[in-house]
Amino acid sequence: MPLIEVNNLVKKFPIRGGVLNRVVNHVHAVSGVSFSVATGETLGVVGESGCGKSTLGKTVIRLIDPTAGQIVYEGDDITELSHAELMPYRKKMQIIFQDPYSSLNPRLTINALLKEAIKFHGILGGDHSSAVDDYIDELIRTVGLRPDLKNRFPHEFSGGQRQRIGIARALCVKPSFVVADEPVSALDVSVQAQVLNLMSDLKKDFGLTMMFISHDLKVVEHFCDRILVMYLGHVVEELSGEDVEGTAQHPYTEALLRAIPIDDPAERRPLEALEGDVPSPINPPPGCPFAGRCPKVTDRCRKEMPPLEIKVNGQAVACFEVE
Repeated sequence: MPLIEVNNLVKKFPIRGGVLNRVVNHVHAVSGVSFSVATGETLGVVGESGCGKSTLGKTVIRLIDPTAGQIVYEGDDITELSHAELMPYRKKMQIIFQDPYSSLNPRLTINALLKEAIKFHGILGGDHSSAVDDYIDELIRTVGLRPDLKNRFPHEFSGGQRQRIGIARALCVKPSFVVADEPVSALDVSVQAQVLNLMSDLKKDFGLTMMFISHDLKVVEHFCDRILVMYLGHVVEELSGEDVEGTAQHPYTEALLRAIPIDDPAERRPLEALEGDVPSPINPPPGCPFAGRCPKVTDRCRKEMPPLEIKVNGQAVACFEVE
């Protein structure tokens, strides 16, 4: 049994207007996405900004309520649970936010911030347990910081240190599933590798199952077991994390790979940018969402939505032109 199973998940955000503030349209953020995550697996979700990957991650752990579809966690359907009914699941499912500057309460010290979560979820007996201070010190060491810094406020730390604190906050309630929402995109390149290495070590040490969201296909390839490629709210390809460049078949995935800079001067080639613009998620076009930018487009692509189905090599691709 997978730890998490998602079936035909849909999320639409209403757009209101007019004198009566009625719903006049919707933003189609996630459109019929299905996948499962096995215990101990790291699932990557990659795509351009605005493709719906962050909304997908937040909806899966019910930070955002889904419009339609089903979310099953450890065999329990949590799709329509109320906020009170979700409380037992909150400490099992945590998130590391993208921006370490806005995701930490500036009024709380790091010690107070961690202790608040521990007390709320009753970890180690909560705030009155003598073991809590030792637990916080050990947790801070685990994420690569010194325990004597725990009485400082978030603004006294660098971006990389704040993201380590965000990781500590996610882990302090002993979750089994963690959504990492672009955890290194707001950090300097020199710090990104340190945080990624830390997360890789913590995944093994804590036995975590993860959903790792990023716009960087190379980062996802090295960190994840499987990868979902999203475009305009749809999953267009599912890849193994072992050899993305050698197995990618969807034209959009191939375009993402061609846009990745190459460090080795001997192998360097001109970067290729996709022509055209991403369609509006308010009025998505009929047929394949990538049809307007695809070099392999046919009339069928403009009329029909290609299903995400297994192709010859055993890989799931949503493209009529891939056999």
